[in-house]
Amino acid sequence: MAERFIRTIKEQVIYGRVFQNLQEVREAVRHFVDTYNREWLVEKNGFLSPWQAKAQWLYQDSTARAA
Repeated sequence: MAERFIRTIKEQVIYGRVFQNLQEVREAVRHFVDTYNREWLVEKNGFLSPWQAKAQWLYQDSTARAA
């Protein structure tokens, strides 16, 4: 799974762009990761964003512990 995510970063952020320095690369990757976590709907998560899937999991886990 991590390999696929790194491939996606390369395809969406790195390839085809010219960066002036390492700071620009870091900023572009941070922006992509934030956007990915908030907005990308992932099929294996039931078409929820990673943040939505995590929130749902945390809610279900907390209700299961309370029971």
